[in-house]
Amino acid sequence: MTNTLRHLPRPEPRLDDDGIIERLMRAGITAGVILEPSQVDLRAQQDSKDAETVLTARPAPAPGHLPRSAPGDGLRLVPLAAFHWGGAARGRFGGQGPDIAPRVRGDHILIRVTDGTLAIRFPGQQHPLTADRIALIPAGTAFSMQPPADVQGCALLIPPHLVKQLQIPFPTGFRSGLPDPADQALIEPALLALGHGSPRNPTEVSATACHLGLLSVALSRLAEGSQAQRMLNQRVTEAQPLTERFLALAGANIARNQTIAELARDLGCTQTHLDRACQQSRGKRALDLLYRLRLDRAASLLRDTNMTAGQIARDLGFSGLGHFVRSFAAATGRTPEDFRAIHRNPPQD
Repeated sequence: MTNTLRHLPRPEPRLDDDGIIERLMRAGITAGVILEPSQVDLRAQQDSKDAETVLTARPAPAPGHLPRSAPGDGLRLVPLAAFHWGGAARGRFGGQGPDIAPRVRGDHILIRVTDGTLAIRFPGQQHPLTADRIALIPAGTAFSMQPPADVQGCALLIPPHLVKQLQIPFPTGFRSGLPDPADQALIEPALLALGHGSPRNPTEVSATACHLGLLSVALSRLAEGSQAQRMLNQRVTEAQPLTERFLALAGANIARNQTIAELARDLGCTQTHLDRACQQSRGKRALDLLYRLRLDRAASLLRDTNMTAGQIARDLGFSGLGHFVRSFAAATGRTPEDFRAIHRNPPQD
C-alpha cells in the first residue's frame, strides 16, 4: 500500500492557489502565526517514565519576537493582531450585525499594546486601549475584539488555576491602565518567559508563579486613566457578583420554575437591574442564562440518570416535552434521545 502511494502522480496546483495565498496575507495569517504540530511523539514518552529528567535552559528569544507556545497549551502568548474573539452578531430581524458579539472565555486574558489602538467591546460599551497600556480581562467576562492588522502587542492566555495561590491576587474585574514606571521594565520579560507554555516540572512551576506574581503586582498598581475608564471598570466589576448569585439561586431552585422577576425579587433587585448585570458581565440577558442553565442540567440528567425526556422537561421548568426537545436540539444539534444514546454507547474505534 505504501509503495503504491509513493508512485501516485503529484497533484497539480490549483489555479486559485495564488488568490488564496493573497487573501491569507491580507488577513495577517502567516506561517509565523499558525501553530505547527508538536514534533514530540507522546507515545514514545510512555516507555520512558522512569528515565532521569534532564532540565535544560531555554534560549532567550530575540527582541521583538514572541516564543511559540506548544499546540493546545493552556498558557499561551500570541501576537495581538492574531487574537480575535467574539461570536456572530445578529441584527434585530436575524441579519448579520456589523460587529462580532461579546462572548465569555474560561481563561484570563492579559493584553499589552505597544503600538496602535485596540478596541475592547463589552456588552453595550467599548473600551479603547492605547499604546504602552495593559489590560486584564478576567475569566467569565463577556467581550469581543477585532485587532486591526497594524496594532502591535501581545495577548497572554492564562488558565485560572495558575493564579489561585498568588500572594497578590489577580483583579476580579476588568482592569486597564498605564503601568507604574517601576513595573514597566519587568512586564515584557515576564510575558516572554510565560510564553513558553504551562509548567511541566517543579522548577518551571516556581518560575511561572514568580512571573505571574510580577504581573499581578503591576496590575494592582495601574494608573487607570480617565474617569470614563474607571466607571467602566467599576460597572463590569460590580455586575459579576450579582450574576453569579443569580445563577446560584436559579440552579438551586430550578425545579420551582421561578420567573426572572421572582428571582430578581429574591436577590433584592429589579428585573431591569438583573438583566443589566447579566449583559455587562456575560453578554446575555438573565432569561438566556437561565435557559442555558436548564439545558446544561438536562444534558447531565440525560447522561447520568434514567429519567425520561418528559420527566426532565417537567422538572426543569420547560413548558412541555415539545418545548424541551426543540430547545435541546437547537442547542446541541441532537434530540434528547440521540444525545443519551451517544453518551451511553460511545462509538468504538
